[in-house]
Amino acid sequence: MSRVRRRSPAALVRPLLVALLAVAPLIVALPSRAAASETTTTTTNPIQITLTRLTPIAPQPGDTLVLAGTLTNTSADTISDLYYALKLAPTFYSARSSLDAYAADQDGVFDPSFLTFGAKQADPSYLAAGASEPFRLEVPVDSLALGTSWQVRAMGISVSSYGSSVGHLRTLLPWAPRAATGTMGARTGVAWVWPLIDRPHRAMPGNWVDDDLAPQINATGRLTTLVNAGLAAEQQQGAGKHSTTTSVPITWAIDPMLLDEVKAMTTPYKVPGSDGAVTGSGSESAKQWLPLVHSAVTRSEASVLALPYADPDVVAAIRAGFGATVAAAAVTGRERLSSLLPSATTLDYGWPPGGFADPRSLGALRASGDNTVLLSSDAVPSAGDPTYTPTAHAQVSANGVPVDALLTDATLDNVINDGLDNPDGWRVSLQRFLAETLMIQREQPSTVRDLVVMPNRRWAPDPTYAAALLADTGKVPWISPITLPAADDAPVDANIVRRPLTYPGFARHNELPPGYLKQVGDVRRQISAFSAILPSTDTSTQPLSNAEQVTISSGWRIDHAGSLIALDKLRSLVSHQMNQVRITSRPGSYITLTSHGGKVPITVENSLDQAVTVIVKIKSQRLTLAHGGQQTVSLPAHQQTRVDLHADAKTSGVFKVTVRLLTPRGQPYGSTTSTRRGTELYVRSTVYGTITLVITGAATGALMLAVAIRLARRALTSRRTTAPAA
Repeated sequence: MSRVRRRSPAALVRPLLVALLAVAPLIVALPSRAAASETTTTTTNPIQITLTRLTPIAPQPGDTLVLAGTLTNTSADTISDLYYALKLAPTFYSARSSLDAYAADQDGVFDPSFLTFGAKQADPSYLAAGASEPFRLEVPVDSLALGTSWQVRAMGISVSSYGSSVGHLRTLLPWAPRAATGTMGARTGVAWVWPLIDRPHRAMPGNWVDDDLAPQINATGRLTTLVNAGLAAEQQQGAGKHSTTTSVPITWAIDPMLLDEVKAMTTPYKVPGSDGAVTGSGSESAKQWLPLVHSAVTRSEASVLALPYADPDVVAAIRAGFGATVAAAAVTGRERLSSLLPSATTLDYGWPPGGFADPRSLGALRASGDNTVLLSSDAVPSAGDPTYTPTAHAQVSANGVPVDALLTDATLDNVINDGLDNPDGWRVSLQRFLAETLMIQREQPSTVRDLVVMPNRRWAPDPTYAAALLADTGKVPWISPITLPAADDAPVDANIVRRPLTYPGFARHNELPPGYLKQVGDVRRQISAFSAILPSTDTSTQPLSNAEQVTISSGWRIDHAGSLIALDKLRSLVSHQMNQVRITSRPGSYITLTSHGGKVPITVENSLDQAVTVIVKIKSQRLTLAHGGQQTVSLPAHQQTRVDLHADAKTSGVFKVTVRLLTPRGQPYGSTTSTRRGTELYVRSTVYGTITLVITGAATGALMLAVAIRLARRALTSRRTTAPAA
């Protein structure tokens, strides 16, 4: 790229580039955040408070409450005389909606009624512009006078400078003294769905698009983080300070394509490099990651939700006419998972991307064998305004057909996903999650209700956050960790009326683009045509079928450029395979017929390793063609075959003939539009027509008659001449 050397234009452009770079992350982030509610906001106060520790998670009488983290001066000036303190509401909340309103407004000052505890001066007492320093608050729980009933209170940290507020952090304090456990009612069941999903990294087996999966499965990678967090929660047990810690059952939502790709990485593999193919870097990590997954998914209470192969963008794909591909992906997914994890307990549950589906796609999931679907509670909201959070088990309707469903709590989903980038620290999001679950328990203490919680499909949490989120579920007295099937076995709440199935606009906005799916459709037709010429028992096209399923993966939502690269690779691979079966008769060549009818020889080559069956078809407007001008032929592997088609010419002349191949189903065969249109040849006919023959015959007869008459006259004249002489 040439460098711009004129300073004045560059000086004009540079501010625009800086501005564009500043907003680019926001533009990219919009689709993925569209579904989330605003559970956190970034403060505009000069002091940003980040909370990194809040212990204990379920404080008890006699404990010391510890809050620690960092203070950062985001202003352009030094701020002096800094003090910070714990703030606590004098009363507890009575409704979940109050939590959302409180947590969302990080700029709001604390109500004057809030009580202050543990005030202390920062050390040092000033912060220069851009500087940070740690803080730590220790407050005896008994000094908070929280009482004996289970409750949730607003809590926070306030920072002041010369008596004026310069920073706030809002969080929540769940209070559940274990001494009151027997009188506080039933625990709330919580079932976790933990995703092991990524976008595709191969166009098809052996043809890698990139090596981006390798860092995700190394010791500190995203996917390793998720497996480690889930496995630790499944294994945790033993006595804590106040009670016994219980293990947390996990339902692992796994895309079998991911397991296929990692398994392929266990042997040396080639990926694109700047100077050609290079050896991939993930082989050793893959050898360690797969056994780790096996250990996690085969524990006694663990289960696996087998997603359709490559996790298709179900609604978009079905709308674009890929219903059969989605159904095939479901079958492939179950088969591959059974092969790769034979000892795992699998569930026939469906989970459309984002937890949203329209009636048509919901029906398709049911038809593919998913007996229960996992949906967001926002997909089928409750009618009216229930005074409590319904249990997860529900029935929804898809075009009048009842469908069994487990509904995740949309607020909880948003809370845990916001922990990925909460400016106040993930600990605040985790505290909000625990507070929400306690509030749900307090809504109807005497009624057992279950919650299903699942993060975003491809989320990338901090390892400590992921581990704490799952582990803490088994450490608080108001939650009972349960399996997903246990939540499905619970009765449906007959008092809750659900609205019709909703597919919101932001869900459609997040789908794979229609233009991309149209290109996928073109490649799918080529794969279908190629598969059709092979024997029905041939399995060599299974990789192509799997590759077709990969093209509609929901993972391409976050990498449109990558989707086009992978699709182009697949298109090239399919074209190469299709071109192994082709017409080799030279275009524009001449074939001569010397009689009324004759053979039109066509040469077809099959360079594949297996025999194929095709239809050879010729078309001409001026020739009469036997059997419709087509013939079904079997082409042996690695051979050229001559196919003779019969044609009749009524007149002499040169006639254009178009020859093309069809599949046994009658589909045009060829990797390009031109090959599907066929090869043009020419037939030259030297045969005389009927009228010509009659005229020629009559003329010949007349000529012969004239000759005969002439000869007769000569003979008669000769006799007359010789008679007088006698």
